[in-house]
Amino acid sequence: MMKKRMELAKRLLAPDGVLIVTIDDWEVNTLGLLIDELFEGYGIATVTIKYNPSGTTKNGFFRVHEYAYFVMKVGREIEYRNAKSDVRIRNLRRNGNNSGRQNRKTMFFPIYVAKDTLEILAVGDIPPADFHPKSQTIDRGDRWELWPLDDKDNEKCWYYSAERVKYKGYEELFFRWVKDHLHPYFRTDNKSKSRYTTMWEGREYDAAAHGSNLVRNVVGHDGFPFPKSIYAVRECLCAVVQAKKEALVVDFFAGSGTTLNAVNLLNMADGGQRQCILVTNNEVSEAEANELKTRGLRPGDDDYEAMGICRSVTWPRSKFTIQGFRDDGTTLPGEYLTGRTKLKEKRRIIQQLGFSEGRNLSLVQRKQLVSLISAVPQSKLEDNAPWFLADDCPVSILWDVQHAEKWLDALEEADHLTSVYIVTAENKLFKTLKEQVEDTLGPLLVEEEEKRPLSAGFPANLDYFKLDFLQPTEVQMGRQFAAILPILWMMAGAKGKRPEPPAPSAPWLIPPDCPFAVLMHEKRFCEFMTKIDGRTDLTHIFLVTNSDSAFHDMHGELPESIQAVQLYKSYLNNFKINVPRQ
Repeated sequence: MMKKRMELAKRLLAPDGVLIVTIDDWEVNTLGLLIDELFEGYGIATVTIKYNPSGTTKNGFFRVHEYAYFVMKVGREIEYRNAKSDVRIRNLRRNGNNSGRQNRKTMFFPIYVAKDTLEILAVGDIPPADFHPKSQTIDRGDRWELWPLDDKDNEKCWYYSAERVKYKGYEELFFRWVKDHLHPYFRTDNKSKSRYTTMWEGREYDAAAHGSNLVRNVVGHDGFPFPKSIYAVRECLCAVVQAKKEALVVDFFAGSGTTLNAVNLLNMADGGQRQCILVTNNEVSEAEANELKTRGLRPGDDDYEAMGICRSVTWPRSKFTIQGFRDDGTTLPGEYLTGRTKLKEKRRIIQQLGFSEGRNLSLVQRKQLVSLISAVPQSKLEDNAPWFLADDCPVSILWDVQHAEKWLDALEEADHLTSVYIVTAENKLFKTLKEQVEDTLGPLLVEEEEKRPLSAGFPANLDYFKLDFLQPTEVQMGRQFAAILPILWMMAGAKGKRPEPPAPSAPWLIPPDCPFAVLMHEKRFCEFMTKIDGRTDLTHIFLVTNSDSAFHDMHGELPESIQAVQLYKSYLNNFKINVPRQ
């Protein structure tokens, strides 16, 4: 079974395409040998995906992973992977000690930002010492004028010089409204891109939470065993079509329809127009087949077919996820993780540990204390150190308040902190230090992944076709035009509404919103040309003629940008793919 499908997949694969096959360890070795045999000379990579955190038992072991084979022509590059969102975001306005206007007079100047696009328009001059702006954000008609003033209107300074804002800030800075003020921000550690590894692990790949539960929420029943996590499938797609926003994705083992769902999710996140073709049969499980037979039902009966995988799961899931609701009008529950991030302001934890003075604690006692604080490695604690602060730890601890001033200086570059602890029994001193910490660190901005309700659906079109056999002679005689019309529409990119077939006597078909046209009567070619005159959107013209010379003559009259196809002399050759056109 698999060999036949792999041979067909090889024919279907575009020159720059990638074949992705997921498999568990029951047949992974057999499949690997088959791929090696059929795709000799191709590049083959194997990825391990942890898809089941709890695992299923096999020979005493708990199996928690599956595999994904990536097969591609040698030289075909895999996309870079977007790193998880752990970047540090800082307000361009300095905070803390030595952040006042008087400390860095050359970094006190206005920045002008367009109201409509929030893009930097200009950088102003350094003002005279006796000039004091009235507000952090000033309305200047078509633009905002921004000054480095804090929330109490104290005059501060920027992190960047005017020259850097002019030449680098246009790319590095972005702007967000916080209450009534527009603030400039920059990332101190830009999102990095890395190569995909051969081991993927994450909660989003959990097939139970994001596969079985998702399908149940959409179709309302457990109609498919072991659907894949939509995010595992999306990750596989991102590896090969992240930069190809008009890619065509074909899944000829459609199952529950996860691939189409993932393509729509990816398109929604990055504005892509990728297309997806799902192919599946309409089989029922063995238990269902036996039960249906006892009721006197056989394949082909409507009640029997209604239980099939395509009609009961694949098609409803595809339809409902695009609509955002089921046929009975009930909305879909739950949310997607979109893969996009948004900025969110969070409060830092600034807490007093007032049972003792921290400087009096021994190293052992300090380790006992931090064992109660997550994210602080005990191995990094030092005896008699006045504070704990590390670039790779989101927590800082002030042990000795007598060193608070130097500690606050160190915090100026510690914008990654989410929690701060001050070990002192002096309540009044703690309140003072808390205010200074808040002023030094400023607001905590983090990037969080956006969510999207399933009920929002997707801006996508969907069509459903039943594959059937046609007699070539019937097609060649023009008696099956309605049956092959969807194929012509798909050959032209499946753009616009799928047209209805014209009357049998119609000389042509020229759909108004589709990039193709069909000439049925070659003797009406001149009239046909006048009808398509001015249609700059046409990409395909199908010409019905048995004469090669007539086809070439008509082809020569068409613009070079249009792909002409002869119907129906060689019916099967019309629909070959991935072969050069003459």
